Amino acid sequence: MELFLINGRYFEYLFSLMKKKVCLISPSLGKFVKKEADYKLGGAELQILLLTRKLAELGYPTTLLVFDKQKTKYKFENFEVLECNPEGGIIPFFHFFYRYTPKFLLALKESDADVYIQRGASALTGLIALYCKLFNKKFIFMSASLHNVNFGYTSKTNMRDGKLYEYGLRNASKVLVQTNEQKNLLMETHSLESDLIKNITMWGFDVKLDSPKEYFLWVGLIGPPKQPDVMVKLAKMLPSVKFLVIGAPRENMEYFNKYKNEFLSLENVIFKESVSREEIHKFYEKSIALLNTSNREGFSNTWIEGWIYHVPIISLSVNPDSIFDKFGTGIHSKTIEQMAKDIRLLNVDIDLRNKLGRSGFDYVRENHSEEKVMEKITSIIDTI
Repeated sequence: MELFLINGRYFEYLFSLMKKKVCLISPSLGKFVKKEADYKLGGAELQILLLTRKLAELGYPTTLLVFDKQKTKYKFENFEVLECNPEGGIIPFFHFFYRYTPKFLLALKESDADVYIQRGASALTGLIALYCKLFNKKFIFMSASLHNVNFGYTSKTNMRDGKLYEYGLRNASKVLVQTNEQKNLLMETHSLESDLIKNITMWGFDVKLDSPKEYFLWVGLIGPPKQPDVMVKLAKMLPSVKFLVIGAPRENMEYFNKYKNEFLSLENVIFKESVSREEIHKFYEKSIALLNTSNREGFSNTWIEGWIYHVPIISLSVNPDSIFDKFGTGIHSKTIEQMAKDIRLLNVDIDLRNKLGRSGFDYVRENHSEEKVMEKITSIIDTI
């Protein structure tokens, strides 16, 4: 038996050597790894974290490259973390090209990967593409929103970062998008082909559904794209309806505190600033519907989480690939006034919200399961 186990481990080791080495880049995930209390996972970071875990679980030698002042390399969970410290220098132009860039490129080299994966537009996209071109490596870029494919990012950032991003996008070995809408826009604006890979869910499908429904839920990082002012308006328009807002600061603390105080001042709103991903389950369980007031999204992770709990979505503006119309997973309100009417409707129509919630659950199980998403991603990694 001992010999069998030894041989089994030996062959497992040989099998892992045949797998391509993968490095995933997400600078801010260093704060998650270090368990910094003030760090809240954004959607793009969550997807990179889940992908890193799953690739390591499937036997790929996996490295997560993050930014941190301590330049070290260590094991975390089931993968390796490589810290890069690009800080230093006081002159922005000089710092970026003579300190930041060389340090980052050296970190990419130290990771010694065959395939590099990054999610979301930034100047790093161009630097990764350049490194991969110079050293004959493969680069997979994953779009995180419509702004990554329709010149939205380049129109709002500085010229240097915009040019670097566009270079990276055009020189990636493979571009992955979240929706057909992103796929079509990328072809229309850049004449670039892409592969559709849906977001992966971190939760299983065996969940508790017998809790009483108590409130309409809003979850997100409080910043301008999420339009928390709309949530404030809705709460004021519907004083008899109960809302739970779970919101963490995005970056601007002044902006966050403004809306935190507004929510706290409303009698029909419960505000929670910090909820772990482990705790949040119980809040989905008791939700009548999940509200989305964003003016843009890639594909919201909170929608997937809500649908797992049979919670329908009421979305103000975002309806990727007309998902609500095609699959009956929620309601696309389009205006604040209509959104208020839709909230009133689902507050009383139990049959409708159960029907929409069940459709959402079926959609997630069919399209976002770990098995189906990872099968597509590993196929791309293996054949790229």
